[in-house]
Amino acid sequence: ALPVHHTMAKYFLELSLVHYEMCHYPPSLIAAAALYLAF
Repeated sequence: ALPVHHTMAKYFLELSLVHYEMCHYPPSLIAAAALYLAF
């Protein structure tokens, strides 16, 4: 993985922290979605 993919995944994860709607999803699903979107 390139550094840009790592940065984008972290960015998507940080976005999920500020949205209350995301607390209904398991953390593993949020992490998988962030990685999917980063690539």
